[in-house]
Amino acid sequence: MLASALLAVAAAVSVVSATPFGGSSPLGVAEKLRLARKSAIPAQSFSFGDAAVEAAAPIAKRQVAIPTTFEWSSTGPLIYPKNDSEALAGIKDPSIIEVNGVYHVFASTAKEAGYSLVYLNFTDFNQAEASTFNYLDQTPIGSGYRAAPTIFYFAPQSLWYLVFQNGNAAYSTNKNLGDPQGWTAPVNFFSAEPAIIAANIGSGYWVDMWPICDATMCYIFSSDDNGHLYRSETTLASFPNGMGNTVIAKTDDTSIYDLFEASNVYYFGGEYLLIVEAIGSDGDRYFRSWTSPTLTGTWTPLQNQEPTPFASHYNVVFPGGAWTQSISHGEAIRTVVDQTLTLSPCNLRYLFQGVDPASTADYNALPWKLGLLTQTNSICNDTAPVSSSSSSSVVSSTTTSIASSTTSVSSSIITTTPPPTTSSAAASSKTKNNGCTDKTVKITETIEKTVKETIYSTQTTTVAGATITATAPGATITATVSGACKKA
Repeated sequence: MLASALLAVAAAVSVVSATPFGGSSPLGVAEKLRLARKSAIPAQSFSFGDAAVEAAAPIAKRQVAIPTTFEWSSTGPLIYPKNDSEALAGIKDPSIIEVNGVYHVFASTAKEAGYSLVYLNFTDFNQAEASTFNYLDQTPIGSGYRAAPTIFYFAPQSLWYLVFQNGNAAYSTNKNLGDPQGWTAPVNFFSAEPAIIAANIGSGYWVDMWPICDATMCYIFSSDDNGHLYRSETTLASFPNGMGNTVIAKTDDTSIYDLFEASNVYYFGGEYLLIVEAIGSDGDRYFRSWTSPTLTGTWTPLQNQEPTPFASHYNVVFPGGAWTQSISHGEAIRTVVDQTLTLSPCNLRYLFQGVDPASTADYNALPWKLGLLTQTNSICNDTAPVSSSSSSSVVSSTTTSIASSTTSVSSSIITTTPPPTTSSAAASSKTKNNGCTDKTVKITETIEKTVKETIYSTQTTTVAGATITATAPGATITATVSGACKKA
């Protein structure tokens, strides 16, 4: 097995008492958050905006050596409510993708009056808070209860989907990710709450829909705040229609708080990673993790114990000072943004929600803010940040054309500038032989990083006619021109 890396996605947990929403505890703020969130969900069914996916071909399967531990470093708060007429209490439940160096964030907005959605984009996290907040209740998505979005590009239809909860599970679509007014009115996936959820939800709530597809099927994972993770399905060809056959994908008989909500499911080459938010014995939120070879298979524990979590305040350091004890609802930064929800296993980054543990506000008024986790124990050799050029890189088989990969996101899909193409590859040394080129090519930094992010085992790719072999992520990459004789 090659040591390609595991995708790490660190999520966080909001503060909730170990006693089910009852009694007084230092973490009563989180309890209030949860209770308020639940009471904010209307009894009637509202349209729900479905998450959109950005086009990218499937990543080639590769063997991955999964780390036995995860370690993270957190920034301070990067995104939080503006001082504007919206008068928000918190920003939470983020979904994030990176395309051509631009980060696109969709999130829930929270205040006493209820929940809605916001969209922003930026190129530098240090400038995130200064970016324009586009409040999506002022778009065709409309007002009313909308929360917990997920964004992805559904390649078969060349459409972005935004999936979110609205009392049901809903979706909205858009041809241009950068146009907030381009979203369609929400459409529900289900005619009503699935019967199996109604039968098992108890005093919980149906929340946090997570879409993901494989080669033939599309699924929605969801939670009930009562210890159950559900999975619904339809065919890839039928999506978004026909969602049904809802089953319990996973349950936890120990405590409903050990498998609470905010699931993420990612593909990282031959295997899937599941993380689910739990409420710890100290009342703080944290993430547990499992793996499975298929989306319908058995989930094998990875880092799923409170002392050894996927992400919590136990394995996250705060160089600027701890501003939250909960690592709660969030999402890993994806640069392959299609319906496969594929992550690079190298140098994971996770945008999460945190809250001041001293806050005593009611649930809807909790001051949630967004911070960024960066994996500090990546097993990849290359510790440099993920290149923006890898945002649209594609690996469709063991042989890939980087030239086409780097231009897979066109201006008609998203209003950002495509990364450099094959002109980035240049020969550093040439030896002429009867007017032909027999050369070793030094791939420039942009293309080299692209290759490092897309080649996960001993595979080859092609750049400007040069055959490239990479033995592992971060390995030194050179290329030798082969085939027809070329002019020097």
